[in-house]
This record gives sequence, C-alpha cells and structure tokens, in this order.
Amino acid sequence: MVSTTDPDATPMPLGSEGQTKLGYQPHYVVDGGKGRVILNVLVTPSEATENRPMLDLLWRTAFRWRLCPIT
Repeated sequence: MVSTTDPDATPMPLGSEGQTKLGYQPHYVVDGGKGRVILNVLVTPSEATENRPMLDLLWRTAFRWRLCPIT
C-alpha cells in the first residue's frame, strides 16, 4: 500500500477486522495542570511504538520549557 500524494505515510491497523489505512501516529506532551496545555508534538510513521519517541519528546520539552518532568 503506497500513497500517491504522501509517500511517507505508512499503513496503520484499523480495528480488529484486519483493515488498514495510511497515516501517521501523533505523540503529545501535555502540561499536568488544569489547563492541559500541549507543550510539544511529534509525528512519526504509524509503525513507531509509543516508547521510541518518548525520550526525544522528553528531552525537547525539558530543554525548551526548562521543566523537570515528574514520572
């Protein structure tokens, strides 16, 4: 499956029926306060797992906003 308009999009599963669609996976860093402000966003191909971009997002957010995240 290849997109004619966006060659970087990769197949991602759509439910349990085995269907797929082309797309990306967004990853967000959100402030833990009441405002729930989005501090950073990273978009990866759909086959990227959740833990791979986490370290990059953590470093970029801590550096940009001078924050010390709580785990």
